[in-house]
Amino acid sequence: MNEEIKEELKNEALELAEGVTKEAIEHVFSFAKKALEKSDNTLLAAIVPILSKVEEYLLSLADKIDGIEGNIEGVN
Repeated sequence: MNEEIKEELKNEALELAEGVTKEAIEHVFSFAKKALEKSDNTLLAAIVPILSKVEEYLLSLADKIDGIEGNIEGVN
């Protein structure tokens, strides 16, 4: 396989990894936030805004997987 094809396949795999990682982060944090908001424990419910910041940070890291920032859908 020539180097050009290898590089193209690598780039596509990295883009796919970004998308899958983004979706996984969003699903996990969505579930966690919903669970905490419905919790009877007000202390746990109070950390939901913190989780939003953590999610934002992790999404920004996921955006860097392929080495190109700003090309992951939904991430600023």
